[in-house]
Amino acid sequence: EGEEHMKVQAVFAICLLAELVPASVQDYREKLLHLRKLRHDLVQRCLPQGPAFQQAPLRYLVAMLFVNFRPLWDSVIELLVSHARGMDNKDFWRVYYEQLEMVAALAEKELDEGDEDDDGEEESSLRGELGCDVIESG
Repeated sequence: EGEEHMKVQAVFAICLLAELVPASVQDYREKLLHLRKLRHDLVQRCLPQGPAFQQAPLRYLVAMLFVNFRPLWDSVIELLVSHARGMDNKDFWRVYYEQLEMVAALAEKELDEGDEDDDGEEESSLRGELGCDVIESG
């Protein structure tokens, strides 16, 4: 039991260390050093059995794609590929599909809110002055 607790702690410690490093141009290499420790073949030795623990590194890596810092994304995608290849297919896609569904719902909500805002703008512009639009070039 003690050894299993240490394994869990090690994986979450890696996530914490990565999380504590800011996603900035100056620090992203250090952040990547921590994230690379979450590669599937490396992290599996540190995880106790059970789907919740097996999914933790994958979920954390998917969450890194929500960080608005593009230089991280390619490396994170490579790490996600390692999980896709190393995990049971159903386990990987269950987690990934859940994230895709969530993002799709957020995008639809944002589009709906944008449509409501656009409707209000169109009505107010129709009530404005009639005239000519000028397009500037060059």
